[in-house]
Parts: sequence; C-alpha cells; structure tokens
Amino acid sequence: MIRGEVCAQGPAFKINKMKNENQIAVEVKLKKETDLVSDLKEDNTDFIVTTYQITDDTIESHYFFHEQMYLSMPKEHPLYEREFVSLSEFSGQTLLVRTELGVWQELIDSLTDINFVVQERKAFDQLISKFSLPAFTTNISQQYDL
Repeated sequence: MIRGEVCAQGPAFKINKMKNENQIAVEVKLKKETDLVSDLKEDNTDFIVTTYQITDDTIESHYFFHEQMYLSMPKEHPLYEREFVSLSEFSGQTLLVRTELGVWQELIDSLTDINFVVQERKAFDQLISKFSLPAFTTNISQQYDL
C-alpha cells in the first residue's frame, strides 16, 4: 500500500482516478499543508502534494497540476451578466461551498462578510439544483464531475 497525503481535495481526486485506472493500491489522506513535509521526513507517508515547490535536498519535488477555485454563478443571480465581480460584492450574501476544502479553507475563512453554507457533495448538488445560489468550485471538481 502506497500512502499519500494531500492538502486539498483536487489532488486526492486526481490520484484516486489514476489509482483506479492503473489498479494501484494507494491510500490518500487530506492533511494540513503545514504537516506534510514533516510527515514525509518522518516516514509517516510515502508522498505528499503541496501547493508549492519543495526546496529540500532530501526530497524530490515535481509539478503535479494546477488547481483553480472559481465562482459558479446561476443565471438568475443579479451579478450573472457581469464579466468581472469582486468578492466584496458578495458581502452579506449566501454562497455554497463544499466540505473538506484543504488549502482553500483559509480563503473561505478570510471572507467573514459572506455567509457560507458548507455542505457534503450530495446536499451541495441538491441545493445548487433547487436554489439560485452562487457556489465556489474548482476546475478539478468540474473536470471529474465531483
């Protein structure tokens, strides 16, 4: 069993897809990014995925992929027709976001003027289909229909 640790769900999705396609035994855990390097150095995991290039002679580091967070806007929302919006324009509004954000959690936590409804995938999808609420998502969750 290969043990891996990641700091966001996107890498876990990609690794699990690769694991299933190649029939490889891999276990992936979502951890705080600040713990990943020490876990690797202490042999608590076999590989890690971070948001940055590791510059340590004892660790081999490679680019894996780029994940972007973006805002999905329903057509019924007043800001839908706008080409650009700022996060400050959502002050006091309600937005949907999925659980287990990993490194994206810091961004969400910093947006204290926005009311976030945090949901697991099934409830998240149901709320999006029934209500006209903006939602944060990533290119990876869209790519893998997660």
